[in-house]
Amino acid sequence: EPLPPNNPLLSFENVLFTPHAAWYSEEAQRCIQETAARQVAEVLRGRVPKHVVNPEAIEIARRRWGLAP
Repeated sequence: EPLPPNNPLLSFENVLFTPHAAWYSEEAQRCIQETAARQVAEVLRGRVPKHVVNPEAIEIARRRWGLAP
């Protein structure tokens, strides 16, 4: 950011540019919070969460805390 003036994306009429905050809505905020809470609950149940930022840590967690596959 910002894009250089010669970036090919700027030549398309069907491309819409938005700021990083364009995702935000009350509904999106609730969804993010609920998803995070569900993932924490999965870990507390001894399961691997669906959305893992660093998947290489899964094997360590399995050994350390007995997480299920």
